[in-house]
Amino acid sequence: MFKIKTPDTSHLKYEEFESVYDPAEDSFLLLDALEQELPLIHTLNPLIVVEVGCGSGVISSALSTCLPAAIVLSTDLNPAACRATQVTAAANKVQVQVVRTDILSTLSDRLRGQVDLLVCNPPYVATEDTEISGTGLPASWAGGNLGLVITRRVVESLREVLSEHGIAYLVLEQCNKPETYIPEMEELGFDCSTVISRRAGRELLYIVKLSRRKR
Repeated sequence: MFKIKTPDTSHLKYEEFESVYDPAEDSFLLLDALEQELPLIHTLNPLIVVEVGCGSGVISSALSTCLPAAIVLSTDLNPAACRATQVTAAANKVQVQVVRTDILSTLSDRLRGQVDLLVCNPPYVATEDTEISGTGLPASWAGGNLGLVITRRVVESLREVLSEHGIAYLVLEQCNKPETYIPEMEELGFDCSTVISRRAGRELLYIVKLSRRKR
């Protein structure tokens, strides 16, 4: 049975990482979904793996452990998160390449059609759009209108970077109205399915899998 060991993130208690999102229920649900999907992921033999919005680096480090032959790239706009991801990778003795960028804005041309696996736990809390700006801790959860402003940008980028057989896993919350947003993603040419869902306090979280619709 495939297992994913939760990486060590004890260093996040350091003052320099106060503006970094600590792994929480949504992070662990994503890890559980990836563990459940590992048999499928291994059959794809992914060579390029990307985490958008890496935060603490817990997801990227876990994937690097499970997929040692893959190049794992992590992006975040928060410089403290980029540093935290580097430290998490080093602490867990794995290789993760960290790029400070807005989603994939500086990498999309280089990665066009090359990403075999992409994961993202985006800021999904419904807020005013004005709360999205900045690189501090609020930017890790403030998602603007319906909590989907950043998520929509990530999904749009998938149309460019996802390989022909590539798959992506996204975290959604009930406020994102998955019942209407999943059909919206399908209209963009993706096959979508819910891998797992779980209630965490007030939140009802979903992990959604996307792949290019086969012609």
